[in-house]
Amino acid sequence: MSEIYQNRSSSFNSFISINNTYREHLHEHVELLRVLEGEIEVNIADKNYVMKKDDIYIVFPNVRHSLITRESSKVHIIIADSGYYADYMNELKNYEPVNSVLGKGVYPEELSGIFSRIMEHREEERIAKGYIIAAVGMILECIDITRRDVVTDSAIIVRCLDYIDSNYTRNIKLDDVARELGVNRYYVSRIISDNLNCNIRTYINKRRVELARHMLANSDMTVIEIGYMCGFDTSRTFYRAFKKETSLTPKEYKQQFFLK
Repeated sequence: MSEIYQNRSSSFNSFISINNTYREHLHEHVELLRVLEGEIEVNIADKNYVMKKDDIYIVFPNVRHSLITRESSKVHIIIADSGYYADYMNELKNYEPVNSVLGKGVYPEELSGIFSRIMEHREEERIAKGYIIAAVGMILECIDITRRDVVTDSAIIVRCLDYIDSNYTRNIKLDDVARELGVNRYYVSRIISDNLNCNIRTYINKRRVELARHMLANSDMTVIEIGYMCGFDTSRTFYRAFKKETSLTPKEYKQQFFLK
């Protein structure tokens, strides 16, 4: 994915994903997944799972997760915002599953049919909503949950990452983010570290490198010009950050698309 934090505009999505890999990200939405074919490796809040046919997972709001397809996979992904789950918000916001993945035989057989119904009605949100609520209710009945060790202010983390994603090409610093949010710099630093396992400078550089990769592949601008446009103040910091994320220098990356 292009962003660690995804500010999704739609309240509901139901789609089939084939042979895809999704980089680590988080969002306010609840995410459900069912494996239809093949195998997929999943990391949810630093816990690793290998999911096979008919396995199901649930990802609570603002929890980091990623998916990797090594050979082949076909999965059904459902993403819906918190408005769907008013009755379950205490559990979803303040707790976490002991195990986020349910294998066939652990969940009721009807749940597979509900996933199919959600897919059938993906263009009819009013109908799909009822099935989604039922699916989440069934899953919560099947899993053990525990109170989160770190309970973050969800509104603050969303506003923080949204602000960074809108301003990372400028020379923003920790103090700028704290001032924008009206909180102290140490709180911003902590919620970034707790949720993303990195500091704010690393996160900003990740965002800049993602933009640079796109520009290097699709523009005839020079490497130095692209580095400055992405927010790096020197070519040295650009090269260092880019190589850390991609194992290539910007020039080496660009040459893959514009062979001399």
